Amino acid sequence: MEVDGGLILQEFESAAGIALPEGPYETVAGFVIDQLGRLPRAGDRVEVSGHVLTVTAMNRLRIARIRVTPSGTKAAAE
Repeated sequence: MEVDGGLILQEFESAAGIALPEGPYETVAGFVIDQLGRLPRAGDRVEVSGHVLTVTAMNRLRIARIRVTPSGTKAAAE
């Protein structure tokens, strides 16, 4: 599935069924940036709760789209 990077944590949990840990961010994009420790590029990925979050589209410095796949799947490896 793909989600908008601006999705707030509660909406992401409802849509993807994945609870992200609380931190200094309010959106799934903020979580990805926090985990990477830098501004992301398309193709960057982070793992959380048995899933891989992959940045699929950027809009300048903003994460526009994130693909969510279970860890260990072919889609997560691409």
